[in-house]
Amino acid sequence: MIREAQTMKRRHSHALHAFTGALVLAGASLLASPAHAQDAPVLLLLDQNAIATNQAPNMFTAADINVTIASPGVRDPMSYFMRRTGQTVVLPGGPAGHEGWFAPASLPSNWVSVSGANDAPQNFMLAGPGLGSPDSSGVRTSLLGNVQNIAPLDLARLQLLTGRQICAVVFVSEIPWTSTGTSLKGSVTGIVALSILSVATGSTGLPTVTVRILDDGLTCSGALSLVSF
Repeated sequence: MIREAQTMKRRHSHALHAFTGALVLAGASLLASPAHAQDAPVLLLLDQNAIATNQAPNMFTAADINVTIASPGVRDPMSYFMRRTGQTVVLPGGPAGHEGWFAPASLPSNWVSVSGANDAPQNFMLAGPGLGSPDSSGVRTSLLGNVQNIAPLDLARLQLLTGRQICAVVFVSEIPWTSTGTSLKGSVTGIVALSILSVATGSTGLPTVTVRILDDGLTCSGALSLVSF
């Protein structure tokens, strides 16, 4: 209960510091240009194929990435990243069929905080009712089943994000992606804010993503954008 109260307090703090007058850029197209760093950060989903314990090259511990407190509503920053704001780190992209990075191209209309709010990405980041927090029936994941238009990111798609800031919700296990709908009911270890510096093919032949760690409170407290490919 203490952890849930702390997480709820953090979400409310983020909401209070939201950028005034910012717009959610749903379905925006990407160009491979650093100029996009000035756009609203992109909402992404990461799973164990991007950030996991005992995985090269970083060998994160359970404490590094909040594994011990994972649940659908966790939106705490992960301690490894919180301690290293401004530093660079290389994260794997994952093999074909088991990508670790995903981008929602659109989000369900019932994910908004109130009718007409146009804030579905931010409401998910804040774990709104049914999106990690209890809904009116006390169910935390009522809106997270069979979500449409989730795109796994291969090398080419990751490269289109070069220069962009991202805010990612990180799942402890593999996201069960399918082309007909994806369940996002799995446990979350927290959130991370990153700037994608470069994407390349690593020595294993799989994508590697070099990122700069950003302050999640500053980066993810305002409007978030979506991308389409």
